[in-house]
Amino acid sequence: MAARPPDGDQPALHRRLPRPAPQGRPQHGQVPRPVAGARQRRGLAAAVWQQQWRRLWHRFGHLGRVLAGLPAPLGGGPRNASPRAGQMRPAGSLHPVRHATVSLDGAPFHVAEAGEAGAELAILLHGFPECWYSWRPVMQALAPDFHVVAPDNRGFNLSDKTAPTSAYTPEALCGDVLALLRHYGAERCVLVGHDWGGVLAWYFAARHPECVTRLVILNAPHPNRLQWALDHDPAQRAASQYMARLRDPGCEEGLGADGEALWAITLAGHERYGLVDALDKEVYMQGWRTPGALTAMLNWYRAAPFVVPGADDGYDEDRQQLVGEVRVRAPTLLIWGMRDDILLPVLLDGLEAYVPNLEICRFEDAGHGLLHEKPSPTAQAVREFLLRTGGQ
Repeated sequence: MAARPPDGDQPALHRRLPRPAPQGRPQHGQVPRPVAGARQRRGLAAAVWQQQWRRLWHRFGHLGRVLAGLPAPLGGGPRNASPRAGQMRPAGSLHPVRHATVSLDGAPFHVAEAGEAGAELAILLHGFPECWYSWRPVMQALAPDFHVVAPDNRGFNLSDKTAPTSAYTPEALCGDVLALLRHYGAERCVLVGHDWGGVLAWYFAARHPECVTRLVILNAPHPNRLQWALDHDPAQRAASQYMARLRDPGCEEGLGADGEALWAITLAGHERYGLVDALDKEVYMQGWRTPGALTAMLNWYRAAPFVVPGADDGYDEDRQQLVGEVRVRAPTLLIWGMRDDILLPVLLDGLEAYVPNLEICRFEDAGHGLLHEKPSPTAQAVREFLLRTGGQ
């Protein structure tokens, strides 16, 4: 896709956004420095965490523009004055979004649906720290031809948050996707994933090839290539050190329960450039402020098999064994924003060995947040691929 399709009325970033200028004092939207009194009350352990968290903020402050976020509403027009995290949809949509709570192996999951129930099933798996809401442009693009189901993944927004960390391993999360298929009476589906949802989609397509007709991945690393890069590529290893911080047992305390710090390191950059607004923020923050939500979302990092070595750590072949072999035979489209600062282009190397039926669509002027930076072109690329490969 050398030529970029027009974005229509969807805002998009057409250039790499500049780094924010260094500032001596925290500004609005930044994580404030804790005062000495608070530090003393929290004790030495919390003080050490705050130091780590400030370092994490400095890294994510640069990355905020490319982490998870939202596009503007489809169709224009006024938006609901009082949105709920699980029920909001853009006004003026051609294909209404339906909401339901379904039971998957006894656990409640919120799902958003569009399109006819009898059409081919397409399941969309979101990333961190998002929910179904980020898939709106893709849902609208696919609804004329597919029964589109976008769940809140386990631990996010309105879905179950009660399970232990062991329920967030790739194998356990694949069970959630299987249960979703059974709920809709389907044996096979189109599977689309972004970020952590994309990692889960890679695993599911490899572990359950009979269930996946086509696979679409948006800026989500293939598990084997990610672990290889963490072991052998210094730049990717450095870019991934934030994963260790998010696995830290003190991460919840450093982020806080009100959601403001999480917003600051993820979506605040998009807010500054007009890609998300106050109502979008309210949708996300309601989900993040649900009791147990922060720990549940971070469990995706804590239960993942990937080992992030330190800067001076050597290679250990056992790390690949922890990841397992992930080979996908379904026709696969990988859409990649080449300016992703956390998942570097080195992750595209060598994929043919694991995914022989692979197409790669590169957006040279986009980063990690394709659903916000390139909402319409991304949705169009997904739709075109799925319709073109439907007979395979």
